Amino acid sequence: MHAFLYRAVILSLAFLTPWPLLAGSPDPDGFVAGIYKDSRGKATSYRLYLPSTPDQSAPYPLVLYLHGFEGLGKDNKRQISGLSYLGSHVWTTPFNQAANPCFVLAPQCPFGGYWANILTRKPSGHLRRAVALIGDLSGQYPIDPDRVYVTGQSLGGFGAWAAISYFPEVFAAAIPVCGGGSTGRAKLLADKPVWAFHGSRDLIVWPRETRRMISALRKAGGDPRFTEFDGVGHTACLLAYAHPGLATWLFQQNRGSRSAPAGRDASNIPGP
Repeated sequence: MHAFLYRAVILSLAFLTPWPLLAGSPDPDGFVAGIYKDSRGKATSYRLYLPSTPDQSAPYPLVLYLHGFEGLGKDNKRQISGLSYLGSHVWTTPFNQAANPCFVLAPQCPFGGYWANILTRKPSGHLRRAVALIGDLSGQYPIDPDRVYVTGQSLGGFGAWAAISYFPEVFAAAIPVCGGGSTGRAKLLADKPVWAFHGSRDLIVWPRETRRMISALRKAGGDPRFTEFDGVGHTACLLAYAHPGLATWLFQQNRGSRSAPAGRDASNIPGP
């Protein structure tokens, strides 16, 4: 009964919000479902979190969250649930929304899809549509163009590296988790704040993928942050998105700025 009443209140408040709504009303977590189609009719399903304290006079940051393998599908739900829950919801907690109200965009890849080609590291059509969607949403909502961020885990980690590498003019900072990117494009990211995470015992995406990207960025003059969890496997995302300094660091970043202090940062942090 309490859950029913809670949902009823949330849905009733949705009709009072000054935010323009998409295809439906926000779910109890504050996400609204939508479908974006590009000029060729290619579609991408997504969920968009609307800041809990709407103010049309002030622009808000936007976090693009790219799910991993577990989020693949066509239900427009898996990308914000299961192992994708923490990465998509850490920004929407009451604490974080009070300190840093923001939009959270979570597109979904279909089965067999990917954000970036694992071999070439180039962005897929799904990632390109996700980036185009940001521009489309910016025409509907007060999104701050200088505070658009990207993060993702596993497949999404590759996507986060591809997004910041191929669309550096769009993103102010990136948090790739258990992913890999193109070292050949490191020179394009020397001035971009990046905080990467990986587990030292990841047998699905080897930690050397992140290590080589961090090395390439540093050789190019960048100052990326890298946190490697000792003894942790492919579930490093659970520790990365729970890092106490993560949100504070991310929302300090502005497009074109160098990385701001992040509190504790180490190349190798013991797992639990």
